[in-house]
Amino acid sequence: MSLLMQRINMCCYLLVTLVFTLYSHAISSKDLKASIAYIPHLAESAEKGPFIELTKAINSQYTQGDIEINVYPMARSLNNLITGKVDFHLPMINSPYININDLPYRFATEPMGTVCFVIYSHKSKALTKEDILNVKSKTPYPYYIETLRGMPNILNLPFPVYETSTLQSSLRNILKHRVDALIFAQEEVDYLIKKHEFHNIHRAIFDCWDDVIVIPKGKKGDEIDKILSTALKELDSSGKLKQLRKNIHVPYIEWQP
Repeated sequence: MSLLMQRINMCCYLLVTLVFTLYSHAISSKDLKASIAYIPHLAESAEKGPFIELTKAINSQYTQGDIEINVYPMARSLNNLITGKVDFHLPMINSPYININDLPYRFATEPMGTVCFVIYSHKSKALTKEDILNVKSKTPYPYYIETLRGMPNILNLPFPVYETSTLQSSLRNILKHRVDALIFAQEEVDYLIKKHEFHNIHRAIFDCWDDVIVIPKGKKGDEIDKILSTALKELDSSGKLKQLRKNIHVPYIEWQP
């Protein structure tokens, strides 16, 4: 074989090897996009908040690619997932009032933890879960109850619930007797109560549910579920997930402002 042919064969071999390497990397490496809902204290920017730290921890377990993190208002963040702009959204509540089969998305198999929703009302007109549910069939419904924008459809509670743009505005309206109650996760609202020193707010447990990640349906969702659930299981077995959860959601704490 001539020297020229040897060089041509070597170049062909190197080219084939390079193409195969690049192709193998392309099919084994997959960057993901995460859309995280803006929540005071828990996810305030792509770099700040315990939910951001949890997502980064998931990324540390995912060796086949990187996870891009962006923060949006709750409704927009979920819509990013529904419209295919991102690969997963968090956080989400696995509400027992929702028929999962009717949703345009599904939940990752492994939950991130548990979140407790609390009823916040005025101390002079304190409301409990029993108070709210016992009159759910009355027309008109006697209480004006709010939750964060985007949450009514997510929770699908069996009584009328209205949207608020900010949790802080709901708390202020409760103090002014313009709103009867706010129902939302205890850590987010407790943070605001302590920060702004709201003293005439009454707390009562509503319920505790799984805190989950939203993923697409179908084959794509299966692949993402495997990635996220595997990462969460690894974090759980190492004890790191428990440490991260301490800064996110903890079991219901009985206290009054």
